[in-house]
Amino acid sequence: MPGGFRRKRARDEQRLRVDGNGLMAALIGAAGLEDAELVEIGLELDARAEGFDRQRRVGFGAPPIGKTDLRNTIQLAEQIRGAFGDVVVFGSGSLALGIRALADALAQAADPEDASPTVRLHVIDGFDTDAFVDLLARLDLPRTLFAVMGGRDDTLATMSHFVIVRDRLLRELGAVTYQRHIVIATDPNDGPLRQIVNDEGFCDLPLALGSEDGFTPLTAAALFPLACVGHDVAAIVAGAADMTERCRVRGEDGNPARLLATALLRGSTPSLQVVAASARARTLAYWLERRCAGLAADPSATHPALTIVLAVTPTEDDLTIPAAYQDLENVGYLRGQSLAALGEHARTAVEMAYWSAGQPTLTLTCPDLGPHVLGQLVQLVESACALARGVDAPSSTVAATAARLTFALAGRPGSEAERAVVQRLATKREARYVV
Repeated sequence: MPGGFRRKRARDEQRLRVDGNGLMAALIGAAGLEDAELVEIGLELDARAEGFDRQRRVGFGAPPIGKTDLRNTIQLAEQIRGAFGDVVVFGSGSLALGIRALADALAQAADPEDASPTVRLHVIDGFDTDAFVDLLARLDLPRTLFAVMGGRDDTLATMSHFVIVRDRLLRELGAVTYQRHIVIATDPNDGPLRQIVNDEGFCDLPLALGSEDGFTPLTAAALFPLACVGHDVAAIVAGAADMTERCRVRGEDGNPARLLATALLRGSTPSLQVVAASARARTLAYWLERRCAGLAADPSATHPALTIVLAVTPTEDDLTIPAAYQDLENVGYLRGQSLAALGEHARTAVEMAYWSAGQPTLTLTCPDLGPHVLGQLVQLVESACALARGVDAPSSTVAATAARLTFALAGRPGSEAERAVVQRLATKREARYVV
């Protein structure tokens, strides 16, 4: 079956690899895992995964996005690309960061044969007034689409940006035309944005923010702006589906999600750092750090700091260093070496430096930063985070409290108790400590 062999070889070449050698005691010493500990943690995580299978949990027993939702998302994006030059996403937290991370990583991966006009993507997350005002000044509103993403209890920034833009669209385009410039992704059943969709008839996409899965960049809503700018979101979903199959493995066979979850449980995730070898992967590394924060099995326990190395296999486009300064031994030895090989040396040296210091590492090696590989990476992280948590976890206490207090400061009805907390704390601020 030559064709089958070629397909298998192609899949293997596109496979994201997880290297857990840097977790083991044999390599890094006391901070590492013994083989028996690795097996014990694996059995516990397998039991959790079995529970997720029974629940048809996204990433385990169910695909990350249904075929109908994917088809509808792609069709809507194709319509958008013919009518708009800019797509602006209003979102928050992990979802907005995930969209930006994929967009940055895919910056050079759009279909070169696609002759449709270029669409620019902008992601607005949180309050950066200067950046938002500058963006509005540069946008051609008749050629701009706004994708508003939020759940039942939306963030203040998302709703504020939406109301400002809606007013400008109404005044410039009129009460009928302006609706075509807004797509809302929100909870299908409840929340202020759902009520707005029902009242005004905006085009909408499902965003199930009632559960942890709603924050993944693999929903129809999150993939929509990426499809608008020409990225192959079907390949992203295909990569995620391939990783889902790999994460179903139980027992002693390799399961990438189980290995990553083990690292997260044994590492100090509040001080987790992700080292990205490629500039295009830096936002992706930051998303990974944020997504995996606070996953230690026992927050009160002392865990070694974990470093995840996000490596990308060098491309075929390479440069060789020519002969120069041969009389200088600290320069001349570079003759004939390639930039890709030197980059690999630098990446390997990072691992070795942590191993020498007895600090655990996990290396995720991507064959490239194309859509299929990125789908694998996102699904791997989502699956591992679910395994490490065991159950859906709310946002961190500090983040959740900050969100409630922000609404209180803005005067939202029902926030009187939080407003009193803010006022009480504000009275304790002393001028003598401000210099």
